[in-house]
Amino acid sequence: MRGTARSRATRAAVPGALLAAWLHLGCEAPDTVLAKHGCSSCHAPTTEGMGPSLRRIASHYDSRETLIQFLEGKSTPRVSPEGFEAMKPMVARTISLTPEERARVAEAILRHRAE
Repeated sequence: MRGTARSRATRAAVPGALLAAWLHLGCEAPDTVLAKHGCSSCHAPTTEGMGPSLRRIASHYDSRETLIQFLEGKSTPRVSPEGFEAMKPMVARTISLTPEERARVAEAILRHRAE
């Protein structure tokens, strides 16, 4: 992915030292995690589209644990509950992830909190 627009966007969105540490440890960058699990098909960083923006989602969850509970299917949606029917297949997908993968997805979403 080196040199692509996506990798340049990831480098721009993530502080350089943090991205370098992730890559050094063999971890995936947050945007890669979200794309890998299908989140970015409907959720963009700051703009509303098919689904609420990642920033809007992050603003509704006060901790990683509360977001993980939603990703595990153990809590109701805090964002756009009226549109949750369309999200159900993706929640079924996140339920099937390992706890570590769900934590990475939650962390990748929460890094979009407005500062």
